[in-house]
Amino acid sequence: MPMRVFLPAILISLAATAVFAQQPAGKTVTPKPGAETGSAPQPPASTPPSGLAAVSPSARTRKPSRVVPKSPAKKPRVESPRPSPSGTVASESKPAVEPLAADAVVSSGLAREKEELRQLRGTTLNLIRLLVEQGILTRDKAEQLVQEAERASIAPGAPVSPPLAGESSAGAQDGVAAAAPLAEEGSAATETPATRRARRGSQVVRVPYVPELVRNQIRDEVREEVLAQAKTERWGEPGTMPAWLDRISLDGDLRFRYQGNYYSESNSPVLQYNALTGSNLGNTTVDESRFAVRARFGVNAKISEPLFGRVSFTTGNALNPISLNQNLGNSFSGYGAQIDQAYLRYTPAAWASGSVGRMPKPFVSTELMFWEDINMDGAAATLRRKLDESSDLFLTGGAFLVQKSPSSPTTPNPKTKSLLALQLGGSVEVTTSTRFNAALGYYDYQNIEGIPNASLNSREFDWSAPQFRQKGNTLFNIDNDGDPTTNTFALASKFKIVDLNVSADLAHFDPYIVRLSGNYLQNIGFDRDEVRARTGRNIDPHASGFQASVLVGKLQISQLHDWHAFVIYRRLQRDAVVDAFNDPDFNLGGTNHKGYQIGLRYGIGADTWLRLRWTSADQIDAMSDATQPVPTRFSADVVQIDLNTRF
Repeated sequence: MPMRVFLPAILISLAATAVFAQQPAGKTVTPKPGAETGSAPQPPASTPPSGLAAVSPSARTRKPSRVVPKSPAKKPRVESPRPSPSGTVASESKPAVEPLAADAVVSSGLAREKEELRQLRGTTLNLIRLLVEQGILTRDKAEQLVQEAERASIAPGAPVSPPLAGESSAGAQDGVAAAAPLAEEGSAATETPATRRARRGSQVVRVPYVPELVRNQIRDEVREEVLAQAKTERWGEPGTMPAWLDRISLDGDLRFRYQGNYYSESNSPVLQYNALTGSNLGNTTVDESRFAVRARFGVNAKISEPLFGRVSFTTGNALNPISLNQNLGNSFSGYGAQIDQAYLRYTPAAWASGSVGRMPKPFVSTELMFWEDINMDGAAATLRRKLDESSDLFLTGGAFLVQKSPSSPTTPNPKTKSLLALQLGGSVEVTTSTRFNAALGYYDYQNIEGIPNASLNSREFDWSAPQFRQKGNTLFNIDNDGDPTTNTFALASKFKIVDLNVSADLAHFDPYIVRLSGNYLQNIGFDRDEVRARTGRNIDPHASGFQASVLVGKLQISQLHDWHAFVIYRRLQRDAVVDAFNDPDFNLGGTNHKGYQIGLRYGIGADTWLRLRWTSADQIDAMSDATQPVPTRFSADVVQIDLNTRF
């Protein structure tokens, strides 16, 4: 329960206890002459004479001890055994405590308790006053707390006669202070003259204080009522927050990474490799390591029952769609930030939803097709249908902007590059511990291929060159300026990709699971004749890819000692997918590679885990031409150690 709600309840309980200080326990009331008291007359409470020994408060529950007066002339009289109200018989061997001494004990204990309650009440009121001054409580709420406490207090009970001397401590446990013995008819011989005169001269009614047991019970009952009321009425919240804040939630995650890149000694020099492949690598032969951090922070808003919105911010490079890392070691310079997601999702029914804006990829895929954290700009919708208790279907469609170039005098009519996608999928539970999943997708990139500039020094079709790429796709130079050192590379092939994903979840080892996954894709948009017409080269269609993986352990790592291990084998030909948007780590990104990856995730705390991953990959197709007759070679091993946490 929030502290702002719990604090007023504590104040109510304290104030309810403190208010007893206004009602002194054990106060004596002298009735008017002739008034009925409802109990036998009692001797008045007074300070014990100096000739009597002081008796501690514990004498209320202990057997009375012998009291010896200072004067040796008289000895205390021993009362005859007689029944007490509880049916017990006073011991003959223990003389009764003198009445005045017992009254002194009661009066001293009650006075001390009254002082403690008075101090408690003052402390509570000072605390409430301080909270008002600090703005934690309003003055109206503070007055209400005091009034609630006063109403919760207990009025003193009806007069009760004290027990006889020598009675068991049960009478004290009932909340009635032990007092002097009652004088009965026919027992005058046992009274001293002073006691007899005091009894005849005044009659008092002793009012009992409220026992601690009863006070605790009252406090608990008041607390429960106040907590319920405080939670409903939002007590103790300065300037009560508007209701719409209840619909806002926050989330985020942090990742710290060490990465080591280890290159094969037989790799081509970086200048040769870039010249033949059109890549822009900075290194192909020297091993290197780096440290990086990724930070993401998101704000979620439930705007209404069907409408949801999200905005998230992240580190990274705004011109790189497949990395959110910020390298460390920049002379203590700060990090850049960017908007990573900004979208609305409308869900009019449980079976239908639609999103618009910059959103996470809405499709089932592996990193063979799309990087796992990629976000897309556009609109998407999903329909779901449950066939029966064990199977369901879904259909997802979307349209996304890939590249939008502005018009200019040199490029007067640029076309928009976009992606149209459709995916049909479903799952079926064969047994309680076995489930199969499948999804078939079609991805059609519009205006993604390059167009060569026809006339000398023309830049009319420069917009057809991609703004971002990794490495692997077949490229050609669309530049026509006559300078071989200045090249503008564009994609040689169209991309219309059929993508099939299947998986089986085997939960026979609960809580652990075995997941077997497979992915096959084919770029049916590759046309040898069209590629020859654009590039002037006869290029074989290497346009398919597949991946197989096994995962063992828990799918989600959220608690200490949660774990899973995985192994992946991948083969991805050069023109199977657009190399700009898939895994940036396998063979350091792109296509035209084959290899494997093994890894482990292990929970080291709640929502905190380590990930160890090793990737080893080699180039599939070598590239060469008349100017560079030596074929290109590129292989790399990548080791990553990640510390992740989410909140």
